[in-house]
Amino acid sequence: MAGKRFHLKTLKDRLRLRSSLSGQKSREDLTAKHVYQAARKHRFPTAHQWRQLPSLLSAFEARLGKIALALACLALASGAVTFYLGHRTLVPSTGGEYTEGLVGEPQFLNPVLSPGSTVDADLTRLVFRGLFFFDPTLGVLSPDIARSFEVSEDGTIYTIRMREDATWHDGKPVTSRDVAFTFAAIANPEYKSPLFSSWRGIALETPDDWTVVFTLTEPFNGFLPLLDTGILPAHVWEEILPKRANLANLNLQPIGNGPYRFDKFSKDQNGVIRSYTLKRYRTFYGNRPLIDTLTFKFYPDAASARDALNNRNVEGLAFISQDEARELSDNRSIRILRPSLPQETVLFFNETRQSAFKDKNLREALGLAINRQALVEKVFGGNASALGGPLLPGVLAVPAPVPEEDIARAVELLDQTDWKRDPLTGMRQKAFVSEDGEPEILRLEITTTDTMDMLSLAEEVKAAWEPLGIEVAVKSVPQSRFHTDAVKDRAYDVLLTGILFGADHDPFPFWHSSQVNDPGVNLALYSNRKADEALESARASADEEKRVAAYQTFQDLILEDVPAVFLVQPTYAYAPSAKIEGVELNRIIDPSDRFNRIEYWFIKTKKVFRISGD
Repeated sequence: MAGKRFHLKTLKDRLRLRSSLSGQKSREDLTAKHVYQAARKHRFPTAHQWRQLPSLLSAFEARLGKIALALACLALASGAVTFYLGHRTLVPSTGGEYTEGLVGEPQFLNPVLSPGSTVDADLTRLVFRGLFFFDPTLGVLSPDIARSFEVSEDGTIYTIRMREDATWHDGKPVTSRDVAFTFAAIANPEYKSPLFSSWRGIALETPDDWTVVFTLTEPFNGFLPLLDTGILPAHVWEEILPKRANLANLNLQPIGNGPYRFDKFSKDQNGVIRSYTLKRYRTFYGNRPLIDTLTFKFYPDAASARDALNNRNVEGLAFISQDEARELSDNRSIRILRPSLPQETVLFFNETRQSAFKDKNLREALGLAINRQALVEKVFGGNASALGGPLLPGVLAVPAPVPEEDIARAVELLDQTDWKRDPLTGMRQKAFVSEDGEPEILRLEITTTDTMDMLSLAEEVKAAWEPLGIEVAVKSVPQSRFHTDAVKDRAYDVLLTGILFGADHDPFPFWHSSQVNDPGVNLALYSNRKADEALESARASADEEKRVAAYQTFQDLILEDVPAVFLVQPTYAYAPSAKIEGVELNRIIDPSDRFNRIEYWFIKTKKVFRISGD
């Protein structure tokens, strides 16, 4: 080049120069001005200039550039992978199967008839949904098929507006007609529903397909919880005669509206149902369930169910005793959950069958002979609370204090009865002899279920009563036959059992005289007009002070009359498979409520890309 030589310091300068000289003046005519103008023309190399790059680089520069480019690409790829993996997360996915063991046999997958059986209640809860449900995570009553509701100022009119996207498992919509049919069936004595007494005197109207209006004769604070009862499909049930409802095939092959639908069941050679399978309902109106298949297997007693778990024939159990919970605490295939449950374990005296109980001194003495706190520790391992009366903690009125064990006072009261202690045998007997010439000894039989907790509890009570000179026997009845063999006909001297309260802890069903006969659950056959009035007043009053006073009056009457001995409030122990995630149980009203949020349970997961803040 003639004249001065210019040294362009950067690659960018070279490219700009190369491009600007193309088709212009020759190198010989290039001046400093031309170079300066060329360098300033494009501040960033064009695509054409980049293509000229290889011809401007030395061999060393070319190798160095390739290495730099490779490292840059590698860094970019590594960053992209790291970003992607860092924003992938596991989320619940559909799929999987779960098998649970139950004690008993299904008979009525029908919300009108199922409350009498824990097995039926469990399965019915999965297949049918109601206007409301009790949320086991939040511990509150929440709308389900109900979209909204209003209550009149006087507390007697409830207007419920329904969601319009709920469907039956045959695809037909759930409407107010179905609600009207369901509660009319409950109120019809021909159906013999266990819920019958709760629905007497309640009128129902359906202004349109999505609105239901309930009219009560008087205010009832516990009305809304009654609406968690599952709804029946009118279009398949209305052709069945009420008196034949308990014989309908629909009781075992139901058409429901819940998150799971009926699939199949199998029987053994004796015609006994041994397993029952449900499939997820893919068009459920709420959150779609994630677990594909639920299978329930049925066993005649708790021991058989426990063996099935140990032998891996089932993956979880609906209920386990506290002893079993301790034994299974190291079993990694299950989890032990203990949600709170409004239940009491009580000894009910039946004076219509055992006339000795007509003497209040005997009933009171039997209660004083029991150390309730010792039962909490020995039988329940501390997973219970001692009770002194019919009201649970959390009710407006103050629960009764727990009485202390007082053997001396118990003996003193027994000595005031007709049952005197024989100085030779130590047994209590009446002064006169029976027809066969033998002295009449005071004999009591405690009837209970065959679960480990109840049997252990019964043996502890027996051990407390026998030193008083009483002959005590324990009769265990399989849980599957407990209602039919013992409760239905009140076939017991002393009944040791648990009772479950509703969401408002209302004791009315267990102590009002209208509930003495089956399907009522006044298990002590207690009848006291003043107690009835107090229970009715507490139900009807919206005034908190009046309700407190009414419940207190009721409790005082129970403690004075001693129709039962209140023992403990145990926790409920549930043992689902450890492979199931998403199970949150804090507080439930009924054991079947554990399934109220089963849509959130899952077994399978999948990875998805998720940016923070999504």
